[in-house]
Amino acid sequence: MNLNDPFNRLSQKQQNEYVALRASLKKSSISTQGEVEALLKNIHQRALIFTTLLIITAVSIFLFLPKFKVIVIIFSVLALLWLLNITIKGQSYIKRYMKEEFGTRE
Repeated sequence: MNLNDPFNRLSQKQQNEYVALRASLKKSSISTQGEVEALLKNIHQRALIFTTLLIITAVSIFLFLPKFKVIVIIFSVLALLWLLNITIKGQSYIKRYMKEEFGTRE
């Protein structure tokens, strides 16, 4: 019994998310290790682009509407945390897929 997840709800949710990702990858005919690695690289690029756009938007709001600084900081931090969370989850699910399908260690 895991004290952090006593009823295995979190584990079951993560397993369901992984199964959905796996089905999606199979449906989109991603079948080679190179394609999966390209997908992993694409996740990094999208996260970088989103972070850049978020920072540019936040700075422009700072410049034009300085009285909303606190609100912009709060929403920017929340958006960055959300992005970090889904990026890490996505990477771990894709690495697990690579390990199960192709026998890679990473």
